[in-house]
Amino acid sequence: MMPANGNLLYKGNCRKPLGKLAQRLEEVKCPWRQSSGLELSHSEVARLATDALLESGLAAYKRALAGERELGFLSKLEIAYISQRGGVARLAEPSHSDWEAGDTQSELTSGTYFPMQSDSEAPVLDLGWSKGQSCASLPSDTQVIFQRDKTHSIKDTIRQLFSEAKSLIAIMMDLFTDVDIFCDLLEASAKRGVPVYLLLEETNLEHFMLMCDELDIQKDHVMNMRIRSVVGDTYCTKSGKKFSGQVLEKFMIIDLEQVVAGSYR
Repeated sequence: MMPANGNLLYKGNCRKPLGKLAQRLEEVKCPWRQSSGLELSHSEVARLATDALLESGLAAYKRALAGERELGFLSKLEIAYISQRGGVARLAEPSHSDWEAGDTQSELTSGTYFPMQSDSEAPVLDLGWSKGQSCASLPSDTQVIFQRDKTHSIKDTIRQLFSEAKSLIAIMMDLFTDVDIFCDLLEASAKRGVPVYLLLEETNLEHFMLMCDELDIQKDHVMNMRIRSVVGDTYCTKSGKKFSGQVLEKFMIIDLEQVVAGSYR
């Protein structure tokens, strides 16, 4: 076919190239193909597909991926989590518990469309924060403990550290329902005057509150504790739908000298 300007027009394959993830999978499956290299940049396709999931559901998510010839990058577990928690974003004052103002509150973050929620200052450590010893004078020591060692259980090790704490206990947990450990914290804070900072993942906060209700914990029992909840980064679409990630971490700091990280059952 020859147009008036004399240039040839070809009817070729106009399909989109594979998405970045799909292309990379094809490359790593074929040992004879040269790799295109690792890309750590933002994925616009992932953003569009996530927006579609939040706005219109699973079918729209799959259509967005098909249109971009990209692989599904979310697991069924992740899709269920986003679908259940996706809602309309709103600017609201954080709720407070019945214990005392500021003891338990959500600290939402968002770097997309609600910068005022991510630019807020960190809460004041009003119970104090011990200085600890000079790092230069402390030898470094690392110990690995396995749960199968019944003579040196992880839980007993943690409880022993709490019983020896003198100036500070700071804890981050995604799920806290252990009555033994909670009693250890109450004993350290109320009986020995050790400040306790407890940071809990907001999704599972209700389980901690239920435990406190069953134990009939009143605000005078936790006067030397600061208990707050936290969520992961908050993803927002342009229309206002949003969901917050989870903080699946477990670690604790004792007297600014000992750090314990990991989990056990």
